[in-house]
Formats: sequence, structure tokens, C-alpha cells
Amino acid sequence: MRGAIIIGVLAYLLAGFEIKEVKNLGVSAANDANSILQVTWQKPAPDVKLQGFDVELSVTYADNFTKSFKARVNDQEHRQRFEVPTLHFTPHRPAAEMKRYQVTVTAKYVGQPNETATAQGNL
Repeated sequence: MRGAIIIGVLAYLLAGFEIKEVKNLGVSAANDANSILQVTWQKPAPDVKLQGFDVELSVTYADNFTKSFKARVNDQEHRQRFEVPTLHFTPHRPAAEMKRYQVTVTAKYVGQPNETATAQGNL
């Protein structure tokens, strides 16, 4: 019975993990050819032990070219910023703007299975 209670509590704690927002913060101050995209997620309950988060962002441009970006984030953070080319250039074609994104955030728990949340949308 005690094991079932512990598993039930763990399932409740893990169930709250989700991606809250993907936002285009605008042009990068460091390089005006790039945009800053910020991924924000809800952190799991404070008493859950984490190793950190793996974040992967894929951006698809109007010409259907897709570029992916990865980051490993410490367990105290709940957001990650990516510096992404605003346009995709192909020879002899007009520049293609960012159109869509897909983001995956994986919570790496200590001694428990990992949990993944995915979101997608238009830019």
C-alpha cells in the first residue's frame, strides 16, 4: 500500500510539467540578423529532485528549411533563450522568414523516468 501512495504522489508531481510559452523577443542586440526566441516552461514541484532540462527548438522557414538548436539547462532555470537567424538564405531565391517552431523540453529527474513536453506553433 505504501508503494502505491508513493507512486501516486510521484505521478501527481510529474503531471504538472508543461511548456508555457514560446515567444519571439525581437532582434538580437548582438547580431541584428538574428532573432531571440524564448522558451518558458513550468518547473515541477520544488521537492522533486532534478538533474536539469534538455531543450530542443526547431524553426521552419517559409522555404521549408528547418534548423534545430539544443541546450542543456540547470535544474533551477525555467526558460531558455535561443539566438536564431531571422531569415534563411538560398542562392537565387528570396530570403525566407521564420514561419513555425517545434520545441521539446525534457525534465531529467534524479532516480525517476524523464518527462517530456512538446509544443508547436507559428511565428
